[in-house]
Amino acid sequence: MVVLESLLEREGLNKMDKKHSNPCYRCGNQRIVSKTWKEGVGINQVDVTLTVCPNPECQKTVNKELNAVHKKTVMMAQKKEERLMIRRRKKSL
Repeated sequence: MVVLESLLEREGLNKMDKKHSNPCYRCGNQRIVSKTWKEGVGINQVDVTLTVCPNPECQKTVNKELNAVHKKTVMMAQKKEERLMIRRRKKSL
């Protein structure tokens, strides 16, 4: 274990010492923390962090893109459920 740690330090790969980087995927600016909160998932407590791009125009575009992806995902899930219901009806006949 000591050999592995020294190898990681020598190669500059020690992840514990590095700061976390979260660049915006559109403009490359470092994203900033907008909001943090705790959520309960079963019996576990999860810390949730919402980050945004410091450029408001870029963030608006990102929000539009994310909303479009979310709508598409919801639509696909609804169509999948409809297909499942049709198969169940055919099976019961």
